[in-house]
Amino acid sequence: MDYDFASEIERVRSDLEAAKTEVMEGVPTGAVRDKLARALDLSLKMNPLTPDHHFYIDQGTNARVRLVLIAIGKKLVKQGVLQVPDDVMYLHYNELRAVMAGSFPGDVSELVSNRRDEREDAYKIRPRDWVGTATEEALSFPYLTLWGFPEKFHRKPPVAENVINGLPASVGVVEGIARVVLSPEEFEQVQKREIVVCRMTSPAWVVLFTRIGGLVTDAGGMASHPAVVSREFSIPAVVGTSDATRRIKTGDRIRVNGSTGQVDILSDL
Repeated sequence: MDYDFASEIERVRSDLEAAKTEVMEGVPTGAVRDKLARALDLSLKMNPLTPDHHFYIDQGTNARVRLVLIAIGKKLVKQGVLQVPDDVMYLHYNELRAVMAGSFPGDVSELVSNRRDEREDAYKIRPRDWVGTATEEALSFPYLTLWGFPEKFHRKPPVAENVINGLPASVGVVEGIARVVLSPEEFEQVQKREIVVCRMTSPAWVVLFTRIGGLVTDAGGMASHPAVVSREFSIPAVVGTSDATRRIKTGDRIRVNGSTGQVDILSDL
């Protein structure tokens, strides 16, 4: 049976109107109602700029370009220029053109190896939350509500070694076993009801939210991806801790308080 797009569009439109009516219900006529209506209208106009946009447009475009590059990499492997197709990702555009034309002046294998080492070294670098003087003006604009500022700037240091302070992102308290996840390649290791500790999440990480019991991140603020999605799934979450992935190890038992922003390490592995 053919999919009825017209009926589906009408259903979505009906659901949207019902939701708008629910939001405005009980709000008295006047300045407050007008302000809420304007805010609601702006919010609806921003809906296209959601994680779906990031997933289908930004990541989707890069994924298609990657398919072309990997295809080139496979040909270069057959020619004995590269060891594995993925090595092509370590070459700059003009370098790849020269390699494909057979006119690259240096050792391609050595260049790729050096680039891979540089990438691994870069992963070990953990920058400070800020450098220099963070003025009230700077915290108000452009950093207000971005990356957890100004909340992270005014955050007090932890009171004990086994306490990590972050920002309350999704209410609730959960205790469980921590699972440090640094890349999507580690998703399969996550067990049901574990508490994921990561640097940051993106739309690709949504598949984990049906499985986990809680979330802790190094980066992010109240409007960040991990915070928003955690609230959607009703998962206790603390974001913007800066160093949770360094202080928590897989197997540690931790308590996440998504209402206060505190993470307690109850027992080490």
